[in-house]
Amino acid sequence: MDNNAVAVILQMLLCIIIIILNKKIFISGFGGLLKKAPDKFSLIALGSAACFVYSILEKSFLTTAVIITLFAIVNIITERLFAGFEDKKDPTPFSDKMKKKSEIFVYIVIAISFVTFIIWMILGADIKIALGYAATVLLSAGSFTLFISAPLSYDIAHSIAAKFNIIVNDTEVFDKADDSEKCIINKTGIITVGKPVVTDVFSSDSLTSSGYSALKVDRSEDELIRIAGIMEAQSSHPVAVAVTEYAHNRAEFEKSDVSGFIKFEGKGLEGKINDAVVRCGSHEFISNHVIIPAEIEERAGIFSTLGKTPIYYARDNKLLGIIAVQDAVNEDSAQSITELKDMGLKVLLLTRDNPKTAKAIADKVGAYEVVYGSFSGEEKEISDKYLNEENTILIGNDINEEANVIINGSVFDISAFIRLSKMTIKNIYRNIFWILLYNIIMIPVACGCFAKAFGFELSPVVGALLMCIASLIITCSILGLNRIDIYDPSRDKTLNRRRKWRKRSRSNILTISLKS
Repeated sequence: MDNNAVAVILQMLLCIIIIILNKKIFISGFGGLLKKAPDKFSLIALGSAACFVYSILEKSFLTTAVIITLFAIVNIITERLFAGFEDKKDPTPFSDKMKKKSEIFVYIVIAISFVTFIIWMILGADIKIALGYAATVLLSAGSFTLFISAPLSYDIAHSIAAKFNIIVNDTEVFDKADDSEKCIINKTGIITVGKPVVTDVFSSDSLTSSGYSALKVDRSEDELIRIAGIMEAQSSHPVAVAVTEYAHNRAEFEKSDVSGFIKFEGKGLEGKINDAVVRCGSHEFISNHVIIPAEIEERAGIFSTLGKTPIYYARDNKLLGIIAVQDAVNEDSAQSITELKDMGLKVLLLTRDNPKTAKAIADKVGAYEVVYGSFSGEEKEISDKYLNEENTILIGNDINEEANVIINGSVFDISAFIRLSKMTIKNIYRNIFWILLYNIIMIPVACGCFAKAFGFELSPVVGALLMCIASLIITCSILGLNRIDIYDPSRDKTLNRRRKWRKRSRSNILTISLKS
């Protein structure tokens, strides 16, 4: 046996050892093809096998050994780079769609490779040359990053969210947040601080035939506050707590039993105090039982336009007066809403306040519209118009089983999460664009389309090397997502771009809860 034959045998043994050491690539790649579900290794495994046959014809296995080693190094680097990120395997409709398209891409490349081999054979090329071109097509096609782009981008997004104590319960919410068009935010506890205080008291007994009487204010207001305190002490609603605390501090107030107590969700309270039927609540609720004087209506209207909520109180068939409470607007609300609007969201406030009060607060913070209802609890009620009309985000301050995302309580966490979602999807699309552009340029070159005309062609090793370099570049692009500042609004307007071709689900509801 001559020295050349010995060298070939040693190369073949070395190549087989390398194949065994990297058997994961071949088991996964060929296994996916057999199951009709190709993966990121399928083209690599098939291309390496074609290259092994090419090496037999060429009587040199260094080419195959180098190619497999290159892909093994790239795979190790990729796995190490992403080792520190949360590994979320739950798929989304978007990632499933991308996976299916990636699988189709694998079959297209295989078909191109086969056609390349046939055409070169028809053109009279040596079988070794034809096989070399076919192998180069398989090895240079950038399918590796096409498969990993979406999953790894989602993994990084999960890790970024966790770093800021944003709990994402389902990967799909990144898609939903990116695709949403309306954002319904619970007013109390988010837009406002959630701790209303009494600002004004106006009693009916202070009115005379000639108008308002300051001389009658103290005594009549004290009675109104005393009755209000006894009644509101039966409820745990923030407004009721505010009135009860005010009554403790202002009037001679002692907690008394209220018989026949009834709570009308979102409307008011009713019960008996010393055999007198006492009611308190909204204008709509009280006006069904007593006549409300025009002067009281006028004063309540003034309170409402100032962003205050008037609570009406009546005993038997007489109106006692109104107590106005106000929940201070969170100083960061206006800026947070501006950020959401810059990203293309219409912001609506969800509240049970009277329309004038709600409109005053909405105007102050820049909200688009007011929605009457409640986010959660026994009084949960949101119009189907807003839930089914378009993709919608619901944001409340109660942690519940329906919450897709839980954030740590800052209003800026809302825009930060939406920003993270949009940047994640944008990152995926950008990477896919570059992968496809690479393949549009590379595959014709790998096929040998320019070989005869320009004398420009790729060997299997060069094709594999270019694919490895492209894969590392795309991997770095994916990792770039980790460097973004999700609280920086400077690029928000660039995120306000609708992808018209994406099919939208009319039941696409995302629920975000703030920790209290």
